[in-house]
Amino acid sequence: MRTLFRMLTSDAIVFPSEAMITTLEYVNEVSEYPFVEICGSSTRRIKCKIQDRSGTLVVSMITLPKINNNSSEELNHICETPNHQNSSHDVMTFTVESILAFVDDVKDTNSIHRKAPYIVPGCLLLEKIWQYVNQLTSVQSINIRFLSPVRANEVVTLEHDEQHVIGKVEDTIVFKVIYKEESHE
Repeated sequence: MRTLFRMLTSDAIVFPSEAMITTLEYVNEVSEYPFVEICGSSTRRIKCKIQDRSGTLVVSMITLPKINNNSSEELNHICETPNHQNSSHDVMTFTVESILAFVDDVKDTNSIHRKAPYIVPGCLLLEKIWQYVNQLTSVQSINIRFLSPVRANEVVTLEHDEQHVIGKVEDTIVFKVIYKEESHE
């Protein structure tokens, strides 16, 4: 999966320096020949597909206004409060060091991950959610929709059922995940 993330952040693709991933979809579909394809682009929105021997990643992003390092209010979104019953709960958190190690490894130079408030990269969240869900069941694909950023050291509570994971920081939903199990035919 990290080879896909490296392709996303490589110099071969020129994205705006400050962009935020809005949705990520990972599918366990591989290609012998790695490629990156821009599927759609406008002034504020970009969508691309990346594929290699590790799978397929479809990424949607929006460009951001300059971020004030003292406040991250510009990144906040109106989020809904969940009303789930019979869900299981787990937690995850990301230190500044783990964020910096990830962005260094995948060569992500986006400053929203490298300066306060240290926004957790969407690809790092995808990787951890993929690992989390695969502990529950074998997964064929996963789709994450980001509603609000996750910052370093915030505790994300995970609620899951048979095909969904909801990530919350306190009472704010920060992402929603839909996953499909591998078919065993």
